[in-house]
Amino acid sequence: MRYSTLSLFLTGCCFQFMQGCATMVVMVPQPSPDQEIVYVKGAEHIVSQKSNILSVGLCNRVRDSSVKPEFLISLSNKTDKPINFSTENITAKVNGDDLKVYTYEELERIARQQYALMMFCVGLSGAARSLNATNAGSNSDQC
Repeated sequence: MRYSTLSLFLTGCCFQFMQGCATMVVMVPQPSPDQEIVYVKGAEHIVSQKSNILSVGLCNRVRDSSVKPEFLISLSNKTDKPINFSTENITAKVNGDDLKVYTYEELERIARQQYALMMFCVGLSGAARSLNATNAGSNSDQC
């Protein structure tokens, strides 16, 4: 009886530590003097019209602080020449600090790593259930 009470207490403590505190973050775009804000389906987009038209909008204005922000970037080429546009051409700042701009390959690698970790945890859970099922018929209280 004492062992199960201690086990239950430790399990409860572990759940408390694993929950963590998530704060909600509201992101508001700050346009430069030569940019304007337009609304697309209620979402703010910053539009810059120079030699090309560039629009940057938030996919989720209010988000959990642990979630990476997502942006929708649209580019319209107004010149006759082709342009190369990639993540190397994008910079992002928050309060003057540079942010990491992920490439598709980096996001794909992160997703594969998270998937592999999840599959490892599922396998570990299956092994633990198998061990519990093996010991289900034995009575450990008797010596």
